[in-house]
Amino acid sequence: MRGLTKGPPPANVSPPTQQQASLAEWDAAYQVSVATAPDPIRHARTRFDDMHKRILRDVLFVEQRYLCVYCERAIDEGHPPPPIDHWNPLSLFLQQVFDWNNLHLSCRSVDTCDDRKKSVALNLPWPGSFRYEDVLGFTSGGRMYVRNDVPVPPPLRQALEVALEDQPGPPAARSTLNLNHPALREARAAVIETEEAEPPAQRQQRMASLLALTRREEFISARLAALNDRLGVGR
Repeated sequence: MRGLTKGPPPANVSPPTQQQASLAEWDAAYQVSVATAPDPIRHARTRFDDMHKRILRDVLFVEQRYLCVYCERAIDEGHPPPPIDHWNPLSLFLQQVFDWNNLHLSCRSVDTCDDRKKSVALNLPWPGSFRYEDVLGFTSGGRMYVRNDVPVPPPLRQALEVALEDQPGPPAARSTLNLNHPALREARAAVIETEEAEPPAQRQQRMASLLALTRREEFISARLAALNDRLGVGR
């Protein structure tokens, strides 16, 4: 996970057959209608699904540099396209269904990210308002962890630890995002090994080029940690 710079939403999110309307206009109409809906959650889902999602995705792809907001795997339009995820789940945060800060693209993994989270609250700030790369570290084996050398409020630290993997204790906490799934650790370890082979004299240039790419390379946070000699720091 990395912090994001959220730009403005698309000017029109209506399907081609409907009158043009902005995301704010859709939200305003929804806030009125949901108050009297017999099934507010179903109503929220229906109204959200009525939007022209391809237009939303086009903007989100650019914002996220074609990476999953959670695990940093590559995403693309594809068939089916990646889901538009509510960082704060739709069913629990009915006032944020159309909130632009709450909307991101996730990969289509069956056991991590949005498919793992489903309707469970992450209790984490939006990536548009928090630099996750400042508090998350990586080992050379691809494991992600919450750094101990960075001040992190206890509730946020706990939520981050639960996002990464199952947490033991009474009661045991099931991971919300499962970001230390073995397949992810293995994939991150592979790119870390590649970046560690980069000549030291060229690492700064490599880091700059990675950050400048419109389509960023997968697992960019792990790559940057390796290039910056930050693997295992704060473990």
